[in-house]
Amino acid sequence: LDVMMPRMSGYEVCDRLRGEFHTASLPIIMVSAKADPADAVRGLEHGCNDYITKPFNRLELLARVEAQLRLSQMFQLELDHEKSEMLLSNIMPRHIHEQLKR
Repeated sequence: LDVMMPRMSGYEVCDRLRGEFHTASLPIIMVSAKADPADAVRGLEHGCNDYITKPFNRLELLARVEAQLRLSQMFQLELDHEKSEMLLSNIMPRHIHEQLKR
């Protein structure tokens, strides 16, 4: 997501996206010519997952995208595990559920 866009800033777009999507379900990497650390902090405060400055190295950007996708997948696995645990605890007798958790 570019920080400087014609109609709306990347910060505003990020705010809107975060109003609908959790950080892990929609990773956002902001890209900007603004190299001041304060700009990166501002992006992170608006909900982006990562911030990279232009000109960027293609391999670095790819590595950052892959890292965000891995984090998103791990978060989804954790959510799925928690849902499974909740469902099991609702349908199984408590003592059996506790034994299975060990």
